[in-house]
Amino acid sequence: MAAYEGEPLKRELGDDTLALLSQNVQSKTVNALEELVANSWDADATKVVITYDPARGTYAQFDNGHGMSPDDLRNFYRVGSSIKREGTSPGGRRFIGKFGVGTLNLESLTKAYTLQTQDGQVKSTVPEVFEGLLDKDKEIIPTHEEHISEVRGTRIEMEQVHFREGPSFSIRRLKSALRWDFMYTFSDMEVIVNGEKLDAPSVQGLLFDYYDTGRKMGEVSGKIYYTEKPSQNAGIHIYVNKRRVGNGEELLNYVNSALSMQKHIVAFLDAPGLEQAIQVNRERFVDDHPAVEELRRSLKQRMQPIRSYVEKHIVPRRKTGFSGNLERMCEAVRRDIVKIPGIKRNLRVTMGDIDGDDKGAPFSSSEPGYYDSDLRILELNPEYAPLRITPTTKPKELQMNMLHAAVDAIALSNNASLSSFIDAREDMWGHIIPEIRRDLQQMDPIPVFGTRLYTKSELANEVGLSKGGLNQLIHAELLPSTEFIAGTYWNDIEHQVRDHVTLYDIAVMADEPNPTAVIDRYMRLIENAGEAAEPFVRRVGLNGKSCVLIHSGNAQYFSKAFSIPITKANRADYNPAVVFQMISDELLTREEVGRRYNLGEANLRRLTHFGRENDIEIRTERDGKDILYNIRDVNLVLQRMISEKAL
Repeated sequence: MAAYEGEPLKRELGDDTLALLSQNVQSKTVNALEELVANSWDADATKVVITYDPARGTYAQFDNGHGMSPDDLRNFYRVGSSIKREGTSPGGRRFIGKFGVGTLNLESLTKAYTLQTQDGQVKSTVPEVFEGLLDKDKEIIPTHEEHISEVRGTRIEMEQVHFREGPSFSIRRLKSALRWDFMYTFSDMEVIVNGEKLDAPSVQGLLFDYYDTGRKMGEVSGKIYYTEKPSQNAGIHIYVNKRRVGNGEELLNYVNSALSMQKHIVAFLDAPGLEQAIQVNRERFVDDHPAVEELRRSLKQRMQPIRSYVEKHIVPRRKTGFSGNLERMCEAVRRDIVKIPGIKRNLRVTMGDIDGDDKGAPFSSSEPGYYDSDLRILELNPEYAPLRITPTTKPKELQMNMLHAAVDAIALSNNASLSSFIDAREDMWGHIIPEIRRDLQQMDPIPVFGTRLYTKSELANEVGLSKGGLNQLIHAELLPSTEFIAGTYWNDIEHQVRDHVTLYDIAVMADEPNPTAVIDRYMRLIENAGEAAEPFVRRVGLNGKSCVLIHSGNAQYFSKAFSIPITKANRADYNPAVVFQMISDELLTREEVGRRYNLGEANLRRLTHFGRENDIEIRTERDGKDILYNIRDVNLVLQRMISEKAL
């Protein structure tokens, strides 16, 4: 049969194309709001004022830019094919909002808004209410009136905002994001959020200048700081046309493998040549773009001399600070080790020479130390990974790592099989733990080695979380989403999650067949319960991400409460607040509170005292004689104590 030519094919936009784009262009509320600020910059604004009222559900932004004419408005509502792809603004600014997705972001933020703009000749007003999916054929009717005035600018007022993060959205996070993402615009554009003028963040530390040029990436210049203390904003922050692009922490992890620098490098680099490598949501660059790959190679080379300087000048100073305490730490280890049957009380414990001039026993970096029962010597290896001293090493962490290494060295001294080594180590810890439990309760627990790299499964097992629960912490950006996670990342957040479980773990306890699938339902219950839920949940996370935690003492009650079936009979009367009221009304004795929340007498007294200082009385009398504790108030005080690190 002869071949024939068919009708031409072409890609056509479906009716739900705009809806799909609006849901995926900006996955974070903060990023969507930042696009509006970028539009103000592109309009040559010198002042932007933002007001947010969570109680009323309103959000407004005003700028004094050049405003939009009726023709400009048509361009503003065009999706894609932005006229800002090339060139500069009338005031000479390089455009930073140029993908033509501004109006799509509005649908992800609010149910209704009003836009008012005037360019000195015409004042235009555009109201829009979002109903269902965005329709590409929907007509938005503006009104125009002649308005000759020197006043220019644009104002967007949103009503009934519905931010993706719900109640967990924080204006503080928006302020922080604007400070870091738009810091280079502040010299030309004032940004005020709820009455506070934003200033560029300041970083203190050793300063290294950076400059390089490449055929693909063009000129890249800026400053690299090495901070004395770990920084929450560590990363290599790339700015294209004065706006930050990409994930600075991810880039730092990619170009630097030294754990001693991971939390201490804060870099600000101007890279206009990477403009073509920006993805639409600006959260990252195109990974395999030649300009990005060239920049990564350049940064890797530049990090080497910085790392050498740190190891030569900073780390030795840190080691010198530990040298004075090393003898005391070794003695503390000795006191615990001699509690093991068969270990002589006159055992001598040392840790070589942490300054690198060790003349003791020769070690490989994989050996924790050397033990000789006849000579009664236990020498720890300062080059063993958990015992290496870096700028981030904490004394308590080092001392605990020394004890772990000492136990391992003794267990290895018999050259036994792996199973014998594990049995010997567990037996020794069985003798040590009862004796040191009181000391451990008085210090911050360090459950993992800060310098070790763990897989997700290994870290979850080490800290007692499910892998699904660990993934929730990763999604909230409390932990990196890399293949291996350094223990130091867990140690940095351990105080936030201590004694708590994730909603994934609650779902597992409720025997949900697919725990991940019900987390959204649990979140809706919590959000709809409002203030009734607050004493029982902790919200943690970074960069607009959020993870809800429940105290482990309440976990079994929540798993039962969340699995209450909503039948047709009680659907009309069902209120999510009932789930929390059911727990709130519970009264426990002092002993029951201690068991549920793992609190000793001292901490129970501290709990009562802290509550009274904050005008919360957690105790109540029953029949004029029994002293009972109200669970809602106990949780409220516990949450505040944990937040203030008072427990």
